[in-house]
Amino acid sequence: MKDTFISTRNLSKKNLFKKSFFACCVFMLISVPSFTFIGIFYSNKNLLEYFENYQTIIKYFGDDVTPSENLMKTFLWTGFALLLFSILLLFLMPFIVLNKRMNLHVKASYFGILMLFIILSVFAFSVAEYYYSCFYDLFIFIAKSKNLDSIHSDLKDLFNTFTASFGDGNGKKYQWTTTISTWWFNLFKVMVIIIFLSLFSNNVMNSNESKKTENLVQYLSTRKTGVGQSKLVNLLNKLTINNNRNISLWLIIASFLVFIPQLIYIISLSVTDGEILSLLNWTYILPSLVKSFKSFDSFNNLVSNTGSSFFMVAVLPIITTSFLMATMCIFIIFYIKGWKINKLFFISQFSILFIEIILVVVVNAYSVYKLNLLVDFWNTDLISQINDNSQQKETLEAFRNIFGDSFLYDSKQIKSHINYLWLPGNQFISQVVISTTFIFFTYIILITKIIKTNRKEFIIDQSNTDDQKNFKNNSS
Repeated sequence: MKDTFISTRNLSKKNLFKKSFFACCVFMLISVPSFTFIGIFYSNKNLLEYFENYQTIIKYFGDDVTPSENLMKTFLWTGFALLLFSILLLFLMPFIVLNKRMNLHVKASYFGILMLFIILSVFAFSVAEYYYSCFYDLFIFIAKSKNLDSIHSDLKDLFNTFTASFGDGNGKKYQWTTTISTWWFNLFKVMVIIIFLSLFSNNVMNSNESKKTENLVQYLSTRKTGVGQSKLVNLLNKLTINNNRNISLWLIIASFLVFIPQLIYIISLSVTDGEILSLLNWTYILPSLVKSFKSFDSFNNLVSNTGSSFFMVAVLPIITTSFLMATMCIFIIFYIKGWKINKLFFISQFSILFIEIILVVVVNAYSVYKLNLLVDFWNTDLISQINDNSQQKETLEAFRNIFGDSFLYDSKQIKSHINYLWLPGNQFISQVVISTTFIFFTYIILITKIIKTNRKEFIIDQSNTDDQKNFKNNSS
């Protein structure tokens, strides 16, 4: 049966303008935190002091805590510009959707481009907020460290300003989210945008004919199972019907089985005072803060050989998870509500979910692999380096108060050995192999079901009028 994009009898230009205005209101509501951040960014006097002394600051502190003014403002206003462009695209929707010269794929591409620009806007704002959080980490470290002004004499005025500002409470007034919390907020924003736009576009793209086709497929699949069967048998028959709703159910179940261990790891990684995050902070953030301390030179040189970065190990898993959770929620909503799904939309989301779940498994596998290597590295070399710098007690104490120390310290004593913080060795490899194998086999089975569903729809198009009349009589 030939797909149709939209029935102009059901959707007028006026109705589409109303839908566009509603979508704009939703996106503006999602962007309220970003507008608030712009206000904090430009009202923070400490940030202005930081920018004025930036060239001197980068001599003493590493790149991970010293984002430049141009970098922060570029991402900030890029996000704002992309948001305005996305709103403009939304108001063009009625003209694009009702244009008879544009085919289904062009109109579907419009919604894809719209989603892309809005998500890019969210990510640009998130990057600006992430860099601001990096600056704030430096600000807090300077404010809580008591001996830095004697080491960096040419920054003494800046240190005094930061310390005074933090002491009278003005520093906390300009606090935003932590580097990890920024990406959790990004996760929820991306989820809301993908879910909303997917439902929105499917509602506009869907036709009544696709629902009729799926009902007819279900009727022809169950008409032979008739009288005398138990409710359990009838339920099992319904669950084994090859239609989009049942395929969505099995896809949700399979995805959850693979995703739950990944989600548990992401949550464990993100706990502020947790061992995993404190290990990553001590490995990737501490070297930037103690860059100018000669007693830490050996420590910094060793850390530079670990490879990777805080972003790759801690942030990227959260970003990939946001896309996967959004797509899974789309299938859950469609299944619970029993809404009709456009064939092109269903196949595209089915394919996207496969790519996302494989990507999450791969990214998390890399993160766990690097985490285990870091534990080995600390046990071999870095614990002794921290012990050797015990004379920098005040500096380490300030860092512990800000970034946690649960992985390294037992009470007030440094541990002699750090245990693996997640699945070690063979357990980790087994989980990756089992997850990828399971999802590949599941998708092979579900793809065969989709093929069977499409074949049934083709047969229905060629079926005789008796079947259609029986279906109408049965449904009446």
